[in-house]
This record gives sequence, C-alpha cells and structure tokens, in this order.
Amino acid sequence: MFMEDLILTIAIPTYNRADLLGKALAAVHAQIGNVADRVEVVISNNASTDHTKQIIDQYGTLFRHFRYFEHPTNTGPDANIAQAFRLAKGRYAWVLSDDDILLPNTLENIVRVLERQEIGLMFLTPIWYNHHIEDARPNNEPFAYQVYDNPTAYLEQVGYWITFISGIITNKSLVQDLDVLYKFQNTNLIQIGWTLPAIFRGKPNVKVSSDVILGRAEASVNYKFFKVHSTNFNLVMNGLVAAGHVPVQARDIVNRKLITELFPQYIAPGKQFINGENPYLILLEAYWRYPAFWLTLVPIFFKRLYVPALTRIKSGGKALMLKLFGKVSGSHAYSQAELTKGNLRHVGIGTYLPSKSFLQNPQCITLGRRFHSLDGLVVNALTQHNAQSFTPSVVIGDDVSFGANCHIACINQVTIGNGVVLGGSVYITDHDRDESPEALQQPPAHRRLLSRGPVVLHDNVLVEHGACILPGVTVGRNAIIRANSVVREDVAPFAIVGAEAAREGTRQLHS
Repeated sequence: MFMEDLILTIAIPTYNRADLLGKALAAVHAQIGNVADRVEVVISNNASTDHTKQIIDQYGTLFRHFRYFEHPTNTGPDANIAQAFRLAKGRYAWVLSDDDILLPNTLENIVRVLERQEIGLMFLTPIWYNHHIEDARPNNEPFAYQVYDNPTAYLEQVGYWITFISGIITNKSLVQDLDVLYKFQNTNLIQIGWTLPAIFRGKPNVKVSSDVILGRAEASVNYKFFKVHSTNFNLVMNGLVAAGHVPVQARDIVNRKLITELFPQYIAPGKQFINGENPYLILLEAYWRYPAFWLTLVPIFFKRLYVPALTRIKSGGKALMLKLFGKVSGSHAYSQAELTKGNLRHVGIGTYLPSKSFLQNPQCITLGRRFHSLDGLVVNALTQHNAQSFTPSVVIGDDVSFGANCHIACINQVTIGNGVVLGGSVYITDHDRDESPEALQQPPAHRRLLSRGPVVLHDNVLVEHGACILPGVTVGRNAIIRANSVVREDVAPFAIVGAEAAREGTRQLHS
C-alpha cells in the first residue's frame, strides 16, 4: 500500500555497519529539507550485533517519515534486501546500500524528476572512494539526466550496472504484483527481480549522467563473484524471460557487457582468485554459446596459463616454445580476425583485417570496401567506462589503408573518408580524460572521459607516421599531416601541417 504524499522511499538494508550507516543517513538528512514531506527513510536491520541501534536512535527523530525494522535473527543479505523493498511505501523505491553515500545537491533534483513524469527505472551514476570518504573528489557538475523511450536502448546504456543495487530507483507501483518479485533468494541478485521488469513496463526510463552516489570501491568481496555474476545472473534472467517479464534480448545485452567489459578486469594476469572459485569453468558453463566468450575471455585465460610457464623455461627451450606459440597464436589470431569481421556493423568487399588486430565492440564499427591494415591495428569503440555509457560510431570509407600499429579511440564519432592513408603508429581520439582540478585528485583510471566533438578526416587525407589527431578536429580533403604532428585544430582542405609547416606557416597545395 502506497502513501499518496510519498514519492520516494530510501530503503537501507544494514548489518553490522553502524558507522557507515551513520554516514549514509547523515548524507541523506543534509539535503532532505525541501522534500521532507515527499521522502521516507526505512531501515531494515539484519540482527546486527554492533551499535546500529544507537545510530537509529540518533537519526530516527531527524526525519519526518522514518521507519525501522529489525529481524530477530540474521536472514541473509537477499532476504534483508527484499524486506527493505517490501517495506517501501513510496511510489518509487531506492534500495541504498549502507556503505554508499548520497552526494550533495542531488536528492531534490531526483525527486523533481520523479514528480515531473512517471518512469519505470532511474539509474544513478556512481563514483568511488578507495579508503576514506574524505579522499573522494566528486565532479561539481550540474545535475544532468537523459530520458529513454526505448527500453533496449536504455539497457544498452546501463549494461551490467543494472546489478549495482544503490544505483537503481524502481517504480514499485509497476512491479509490486509480479509473481517473481521475491523469488530469487540466495542469488545475491534478488533485486534483479524488480529492477529489470520495471524497464519493460511501458514507461520511459531515466539515466542520470552526473555523479550521484559515492561508492566504497575497496569493499571486500565476501561472496562468489564469478558464480553470482554469471551462473546466478542467468538463473534470474532465465526466470524473468520464462515468466514473460523481460525479452531474451535483455539477457543477451547484459551478458555481452559482462563478458566484454566486466570479467576481463577480474581475470587479467596477476589477479588473484578468491573464495575457492575456478572462473574458467564457471564462465565456460555459463557463456560457451556466446562468441564473445571465446574472443574476449579465452585469450586472457590462455595468457594466465602459459605466459608464467614460459618465463621459467631456459633460453634454448624458451625460444623453441615461443616459436611454436607464435604459430599457434597466428592461426588463432587469423580465425579471430575473421570472426571479428562477422560482428562488424558493416564490412565492404575486399576488406582485410590483420591477424594481429583488436576491434572493441565491432558492432559499433563500419569498414568500407577494400580497407587494408598492417598488424597492430587497435580500434577501441568504448560503450562503457566505469559508470559512464557511450554510443560510439567508427566509420571508415572505401580504399583506406593503415600502416602498422594504428590506434583509434572513440566514445562519440570518428569518421574517415574514402582514399585516406595512415602511416604507422597514428593515433586518433575523440575524447580526453577529465582534467578539472577535482578530477586531478582522482587516479587516472577513475576520471571521466569527455568528448570535445567528433573527429572527421575527409577524402584523400594523408597522415604520416606517428601523427596524433585530437578530439573535435576536422581535416579537409586532400590535406597532409606530417610525421609526428599533434593536430589540435581543424585543417583546411589541401593544407600541409606539421614540422615543416610550423617553420614556414601552413601552405596550400594547388587544388
């Protein structure tokens, strides 16, 4: 039963994290003032043995709408999360983990969006702190969000972050009567039973692109990570598909994101596997039908298995093994290149991909007719970076030739016209990492990616060895970029820019 005046319930399941719970409640209380009549706070305590009750006594009287529930015995995380969601009386329910913090100047904006129109789901972008909350440096950017009418396009944007419980606000009124709402106990993913169906209930969905949640990055993994995100996730998804609450396409979208973007971070050489898991066998059983498993994860497992062994082989035997390994790798790489071609958005006749190449998210890449590249080609069409989502587009025209070790990085759009020639080691990117003072306090890997605009190379451009073309640049037709140049500004048609032009001024070719 909903209370008419409540638009949002912030429901916090907790267990033995009293100090973190206090910080979470303090962050909510600091900005609830103007929406206190519209927001309730609910705590579901899973029989904590620390001083959680003292925290409740301290904060409970500060909120206009506040309720507290305590289990007599510990029921496990899923049952406690389900109870938190069950207790919500607001139209929208936000299950917030007790170790995640609401960033300043966000709650009122969230409520206003929820009041403006009825939606199915709202995704909230997180940033992370590693040791102490005070170390985090949020971007002080205006509250920003996008509305999606197409549920599958929305899920492409959110990806595997649909499993991040603190980042999801669900329209409970749309899903409260589902027969599978609390079905998926003991999966560590019970919330998927209400978050994913809400996307497909005929309402628009919202993605907040500005930072909202401060999450604890170093939180210990005390569950079986690979089993939860593969076996258990597909158990939940198959149940939702069978019940008719989500389409099969939804399962495949998230699985593809898990395979290509999440799992590679956790199986990289040097990563230690914990909790007695064998990731290869777990992921093989869950994903052997997906080509992305063989193209993305199997080569990483192969490196983990054989590269350490090679370092222990004496020099003569090592040379022989490396030679044999090179032959095997070459055969595998050729077949991998052919499979990659089959996954491209479009590929023209006569196109050749080298055996040593890597095209990330080939469904976002178009290659024209008779494209040719030497070894070392890398095209990163990034659809996800931390909590950011992108819709990249790389389009390469007809009769284009790349030298060795060329690299294109794209989150927005890179367009290369017909007849373009790139020398070796050319780098083209349409984005930078955030360089604001706040961002520079963060590790580079945690900084946001920002595009200053598409990169366009018009027909018959020549880019010589080692040149770098930066975001927002347009290079006019028949222009020449000299070796080792760094191009930050637009280049006129028929112009020559680079080391020589820097001494003499940009000069025009006869058109």
